[in-house]
Amino acid sequence: MPSRPPAPPPDAPPAPKAREAETPRPVTLRTRLLAILINALVRLICATLRF
Repeated sequence: MPSRPPAPPPDAPPAPKAREAETPRPVTLRTRLLAILINALVRLICATLRF
């Protein structure tokens, strides 16, 4: 049990830093299409929930 708590904190900080470094890259068409698709899906779900 005591070995578990110290392990997660050191692993958590490096992951977000790596992601932040990748974010500056230009948005690709694939990611744009994926975002549009997700947006459409969310809208559809919201519309169905209203009715």
